[in-house]
Amino acid sequence: MSHCRILCAITFLGAAPVALAADSAANALHDAKSLTECMKHLDADCTLKWMYTKPLLDQGFEPGELRAELNVTFENIRLAHPEAQQFDLGKPTEPFAGDGRQYIFIPYQETMTVKGQRYSQTAYFIGVSENAGASWKFVDGIGFSERNIRTVIPSYAGGPLPPRATDPPSRLP
Repeated sequence: MSHCRILCAITFLGAAPVALAADSAANALHDAKSLTECMKHLDADCTLKWMYTKPLLDQGFEPGELRAELNVTFENIRLAHPEAQQFDLGKPTEPFAGDGRQYIFIPYQETMTVKGQRYSQTAYFIGVSENAGASWKFVDGIGFSERNIRTVIPSYAGGPLPPRATDPPSRLP
């Protein structure tokens, strides 16, 4: 009987990291959905709650400046009267550890029409968890390359990043 308990314990211990990674990825997707809801409502305070702002704060930005910039961005979007906005999250990558944090990439596809012009953007969120995947904050990965991603993931070892593109190939209004 004790051999059975030991075998069961070993089996469960072997499955624990997989279960934890799945929970961590599920938590990241849940939190990313919360972020996208805040963004859809153009709510700066709510959006800031889900943004990983540490790299910006480390560069000398103040929280009030970030809030003001986000409010200006959201006001410009409101003034452009976007239509048929769609924002779909893709399947998250497996979480990975580094620098005492967990990281994850969550791809997204965004489509909107502004003044009769259709804009589409494919990019990803970079998720950062400072509590072993229990909760996540995000940075939009549209502007990141393998060279500058270390501002968010200092230990990034290189490798291909998820795809990014805009259509038409210009900045969204």
